[in-house]
Amino acid sequence: MKEWLKLIAIPYKLKQIEEHKLKDDQRALLIFDCWAKHKTEWWIKACKDAGFEVVFVPGGYTGTLQPLDVSINRKYKRVLTAGFNVWLTEEILLQLKNNIPLNKIDIQDSMPILKVF
Repeated sequence: MKEWLKLIAIPYKLKQIEEHKLKDDQRALLIFDCWAKHKTEWWIKACKDAGFEVVFVPGGYTGTLQPLDVSINRKYKRVLTAGFNVWLTEEILLQLKNNIPLNKIDIQDSMPILKVF
Protein backbone atom coordinates (compact mmCIF):
# COMPACT_ATOMS: atom_id res chain seq x y z
CA MET A 1 0.00 0.00 0.00
CA LYS A 2 2.89 2.34 0.67
CA GLU A 3 4.09 1.75 -2.90
CA TRP A 4 0.66 2.81 -4.19
CA LEU A 5 0.92 5.97 -2.14
CA LYS A 6 4.46 6.66 -3.37
CA LEU A 7 4.04 5.67 -7.01
CA ILE A 8 0.47 6.75 -7.74
CA ALA A 9 -1.25 8.99 -5.17
CA ILE A 10 1.58 11.42 -4.40
CA PRO A 11 2.66 11.95 -8.05
CA TYR A 12 -0.99 12.50 -9.02
CA LYS A 13 -1.44 15.02 -6.19
CA LEU A 14 1.74 16.89 -7.21
CA LYS A 15 0.61 16.95 -10.85
CA GLN A 16 -2.75 18.44 -9.84
CA ILE A 17 -1.03 21.06 -7.67
CA GLU A 18 1.14 22.06 -10.61
CA GLU A 19 -1.65 22.03 -13.20
CA HIS A 20 -4.02 24.09 -11.06
CA LYS A 21 -1.30 26.39 -9.70
CA LEU A 22 -2.09 25.53 -6.09
CA LYS A 23 0.14 26.13 -3.08
CA ASP A 24 2.91 23.54 -2.70
CA ASP A 25 1.53 22.48 0.68
CA GLN A 26 -2.02 21.96 -0.66
CA ARG A 27 -3.59 18.92 0.98
CA ALA A 28 -5.67 16.43 -1.01
CA LEU A 29 -8.51 14.11 -0.10
CA LEU A 30 -8.37 10.31 -0.21
CA ILE A 31 -11.69 8.49 0.10
CA PHE A 32 -11.49 4.84 1.11
CA ASP A 33 -14.00 2.12 1.80
CA CYS A 34 -14.04 0.51 5.22
CA TRP A 35 -11.60 -2.29 4.38
CA ALA A 36 -9.72 -3.02 7.60
CA LYS A 37 -6.29 -2.31 6.04
CA HIS A 38 -7.43 1.19 5.05
CA LYS A 39 -8.29 1.94 8.68
CA THR A 40 -4.97 0.94 10.26
CA GLU A 41 -3.16 3.66 12.17
CA TRP A 42 0.07 3.31 10.17
CA TRP A 43 -1.80 3.69 6.85
CA ILE A 44 -3.78 6.74 7.93
CA LYS A 45 -0.59 8.29 9.31
CA ALA A 46 1.31 7.55 6.09
CA CYS A 47 -1.44 9.22 4.05
CA LYS A 48 -1.58 12.24 6.33
CA ASP A 49 2.21 12.56 6.37
CA ALA A 50 2.09 12.60 2.55
CA GLY A 51 -0.30 15.57 2.57
CA PHE A 52 -3.66 13.85 2.35
CA GLU A 53 -6.80 14.00 4.42
CA VAL A 54 -8.50 10.61 4.79
CA VAL A 55 -12.24 9.91 4.92
CA PHE A 56 -14.15 6.65 4.74
CA VAL A 57 -17.29 5.62 2.91
CA PRO A 58 -19.63 4.44 5.67
CA GLY A 59 -20.27 0.70 5.81
CA GLY A 60 -23.24 -0.38 3.70
CA TYR A 61 -23.01 2.62 1.36
CA THR A 62 -20.64 1.21 -1.23
CA GLY A 63 -23.48 0.46 -3.64
CA THR A 64 -24.82 4.00 -3.30
CA LEU A 65 -21.57 5.95 -3.24
CA GLN A 66 -19.38 3.67 -5.35
CA PRO A 67 -21.68 2.09 -7.96
CA LEU A 68 -18.74 1.01 -10.14
CA ASP A 69 -17.42 -1.03 -7.22
CA VAL A 70 -20.62 -3.04 -7.20
CA SER A 71 -21.00 -3.45 -10.96
CA ILE A 72 -17.94 -3.22 -13.22
CA ASN A 73 -15.15 -3.42 -10.64
CA ARG A 74 -16.64 -6.49 -8.95
CA LYS A 75 -16.36 -8.49 -12.17
CA TYR A 76 -12.83 -7.20 -12.79
CA LYS A 77 -11.77 -8.09 -9.24
CA ARG A 78 -13.15 -11.62 -9.64
CA VAL A 79 -11.13 -12.17 -12.81
CA LEU A 80 -8.02 -10.63 -11.26
CA THR A 81 -8.38 -12.73 -8.10
CA ALA A 82 -8.86 -15.92 -10.13
CA GLY A 83 -5.75 -15.13 -12.19
CA PHE A 84 -3.74 -14.38 -9.08
CA ASN A 85 -4.85 -17.65 -7.47
CA VAL A 86 -3.72 -19.60 -10.54
CA TRP A 87 -0.36 -17.78 -10.54
CA LEU A 88 0.16 -18.35 -6.79
CA THR A 89 -0.74 -22.04 -7.07
CA GLU A 90 1.68 -22.48 -9.98
CA GLU A 91 4.47 -20.75 -8.03
CA ILE A 92 3.97 -22.99 -5.01
CA LEU A 93 3.69 -26.18 -7.09
CA LEU A 94 6.86 -25.31 -9.02
CA GLN A 95 8.81 -24.94 -5.80
CA LEU A 96 7.36 -28.16 -4.38
CA LYS A 97 8.32 -30.00 -7.59
CA ASN A 98 11.85 -28.66 -7.12
CA ASN A 99 11.89 -30.35 -3.69
CA ILE A 100 11.77 -27.10 -1.73
CA PRO A 101 10.35 -27.86 1.73
CA LEU A 102 6.95 -26.33 2.45
CA ASN A 103 8.36 -24.09 5.19
CA LYS A 104 11.02 -22.75 2.76
CA ILE A 105 8.68 -21.77 -0.07
CA ASP A 106 9.31 -18.16 -1.04
CA ILE A 107 6.77 -16.18 -3.02
CA GLN A 108 8.19 -13.01 -4.56
CA ASP A 109 5.49 -10.38 -4.06
CA SER A 110 7.24 -7.12 -4.85
CA MET A 111 5.48 -4.67 -7.15
CA PRO A 112 7.59 -5.47 -10.26
CA ILE A 113 6.80 -9.19 -9.89
CA LEU A 114 3.08 -8.57 -9.37
CA LYS A 115 2.90 -6.16 -12.31
CA VAL A 116 4.13 -8.92 -14.61
CA PHE A 117 1.28 -11.13 -13.41
